[in-house]
Amino acid sequence: MKNFIYKREEVHNIQEAFEYSRLSQILKMTKNITKTPVYGIGFALPSNHKQLGSNIVRDPILNLPVSSPTEKGFLPFAIIEETGIVGSFFFIFIMYFILHKVLNTHNSSVTLVCLSAILSNIGEMYFFSFGGMGLIMWLLIGQTFSPSKQHK
Repeated sequence: MKNFIYKREEVHNIQEAFEYSRLSQILKMTKNITKTPVYGIGFALPSNHKQLGSNIVRDPILNLPVSSPTEKGFLPFAIIEETGIVGSFFFIFIMYFILHKVLNTHNSSVTLVCLSAILSNIGEMYFFSFGGMGLIMWLLIGQTFSPSKQHK
């Protein structure tokens, strides 16, 4: 169980596990945040632009970029890095709206599902992976807004 929680055998506590798995990414993101604090580096771009080269998946017909795998890992820094202060403001507004709506449903199962979807993104940041796990999370959050009898 300890190896599962810490992710590695070399670490001895949660802080070391966090530093081992996320600290280097956070340091890269911090450099980009200080360079472009207002608007960020751009949505879904890697922290190191040199990694962007061959990893871009392009549309075969128009040669437009459709995907670029990035690993951000920590939601608060990733939002600020990619979208800057302006985009972070809108993201916080959307999260506030979602949480306000969900907490007023007075349905504990709906609230727990939505909170689980949001809080699981703090460490993994897959909210914006719309073709993968992020889409599932947005569908779960969207389900909390569905007009059904169980919400009343």
